[in-house]
Amino acid sequence: MSHLAVNSSLGQMLSTYAGGWIADGYGWQMPFYIGGALSLLSLVFLLPLPDPAITRSRTMTMQRIKSIGLTRTLLSVSAIAAVSQYINFITIYGFTPIYANQIGASSVQQGTLILVSMSIQMVSSYLGGVWCSFRFGNRQTIILGFLITGLGTAMIPYTETMTQLYTAQAINGVGRGLMQPILMALAVQAVPQEDRGTAMGVFQAVYAIGMFSGPAIGGVLGDWLGLGAVFLSTAVICVVAACVMGKRGLVH
Repeated sequence: MSHLAVNSSLGQMLSTYAGGWIADGYGWQMPFYIGGALSLLSLVFLLPLPDPAITRSRTMTMQRIKSIGLTRTLLSVSAIAAVSQYINFITIYGFTPIYANQIGASSVQQGTLILVSMSIQMVSSYLGGVWCSFRFGNRQTIILGFLITGLGTAMIPYTETMTQLYTAQAINGVGRGLMQPILMALAVQAVPQEDRGTAMGVFQAVYAIGMFSGPAIGGVLGDWLGLGAVFLSTAVICVVAACVMGKRGLVH
């Protein structure tokens, strides 16, 4: 899962940074054309790959899907992942670029902002899965990830220069990277091997709640109390999530 998280972060980092330069040089349509071409190229590489041999012990029925979806550990991990995605879509994908624009960031600086965050997240994802989880344990690593993310998020409304904002996003990247591969691994480890595809589907469906609720709630809060309140409230959520994670038995 660490290797998958690293490659995912690498792809997002390169595409978001390169996309801005391509759009500036060749127009806004060109990144979409390149994205479509890369999708077809990926399909060419994917088709020859064999499917892993998985023998299902039972027929997959709605009752079986319900049973997998109600697995306690899977639900707990999925809920935690939903909170992490809420934080992600408030910060790096949502309101941080708006804040950067307010303090005078250029298009290149906004692209660099994502580059800094994703590159740090890529390194942290690898360390979180292959080193921190074994040294400190899964639960402690996730707690640390939430606290570091909360620190980086709380710093954002007090930044006045892009260098300061780069630093805040780098800290955010460390926290996000620590959590991502561990949560993905815990989601599939909670069920037998033959049910892991279904478990990952449940995991993604639940954490998607955080993806759309973050921008929606953040937008309302920003209109009501201002952009600073969006980041500070998200930092509080990080601390609350870390405290909840401190409850023994929730995640091992």
